[in-house]
Amino acid sequence: MEGAKPFKIGFYYGPSKPDDPNDYLRHFHIEITNLIENGCQYKESNLKIEIAGLCCDAPALSFIKLVKSCGAYYCCMK
Repeated sequence: MEGAKPFKIGFYYGPSKPDDPNDYLRHFHIEITNLIENGCQYKESNLKIEIAGLCCDAPALSFIKLVKSCGAYYCCMK
């Protein structure tokens, strides 16, 4: 994917943070798995989808990895 430019595919907001990161990511996982397996139809082409990486801010990364966030007592990315 040399030369490919990253782009935002989604962002979420709500009145509070979800309780469980697995529930939070479940719909994304189902949809992206389908796109990777089947591609994405655009005009007359079927585009291949690959994920090279994900980018999260520090609080989101801590939430997804189930570790205490930055500044917390005994916080650590293990």
